Amino acid sequence: MSAAARALGNGAKVRAHIVQYKTRGLWALRWTEDGERKTKVIGTVRQWPTRRECEQANRHLLNMYNRPAKHVPTIAELIKEYRKTDMPERASTRRGYESYFENHLIPQWGSTPINELRPDPLEQWLRRLKLSTKTKRNIRGLLSVL
Repeated sequence: MSAAARALGNGAKVRAHIVQYKTRGLWALRWTEDGERKTKVIGTVRQWPTRRECEQANRHLLNMYNRPAKHVPTIAELIKEYRKTDMPERASTRRGYESYFENHLIPQWGSTPINELRPDPLEQWLRRLKLSTKTKRNIRGLLSVL
């Protein structure tokens, strides 16, 4: 078991590890990101003659790449949380917000993780909507609150 696996504890999946290129005399960090294998040269065999020394010297890189992926909420999850905690009490405001959520935001952006939401596609989508300018501003404002 490698030092990276021991550092993560039982059952943790090691996504990054150190490999040695013997013909070149190099140490490299290898990891998987979005299903794609990536490699970064981190030093030479002269700097760290053994794998253990290399892993100890580069523990910060192993920890960084082996950190569990954080859950990024989708727009639908944020709307659900907003409904529970911050939804206005006034009936007419709630009714308007629910209309925006159900008819526009959830169908178009519900499954989109919040970190993938970009301003340009959002603005283009708002321009294509056949709604009044005021309504479009209200929808944009709701998204900014989320």
